[in-house]
Amino acid sequence: MFSNNLAEIFKPETHTFVYEDNLELLLPITNPDPISTDEFLSSLKTLNTKAAPGINQISNKVFKNCPDTELQTAISAIEKYCLIWGLKSNVSKTVYTVFTTAGYRKNYEKNYQLTLKINASIIPIDPSPRFLGHILDPKLSFRMYKSFIRSQLDFMFIAIKNSAQK
Repeated sequence: MFSNNLAEIFKPETHTFVYEDNLELLLPITNPDPISTDEFLSSLKTLNTKAAPGINQISNKVFKNCPDTELQTAISAIEKYCLIWGLKSNVSKTVYTVFTTAGYRKNYEKNYQLTLKINASIIPIDPSPRFLGHILDPKLSFRMYKSFIRSQLDFMFIAIKNSAQK
């Protein structure tokens, strides 16, 4: 989860890279030994690709219901980062959504309601938020976004057809 990596992101760097000690890394390779196709395929076969690492980065287990406290801790870390760097979050545009295999149902808000706050304001749940111009839906099927694009294209085709007939 993103919140698990925040501590690593915000801690100060404790190492430095000295170029003088590693000059051979910067020199061009005179006799490269490229990996063969067979070597590449055999290395792919040895990978365990059955499931992504879970919350502890080892097992396949992930939270089915992520605790509010962990999410709130992550939000607080983001608020602190914004404060340090002089950034301001837009509370009126901030929403959260829960992605499920069931999708949006009449009990969606009741089942997935969390108490999350940013700048002392409660973050509302939105089953279909817009992110970078895309309309997300609880199943991540992009069905709503596809229908939006289709309606926009239909309008454009009608406009082109009408202008071509004149």
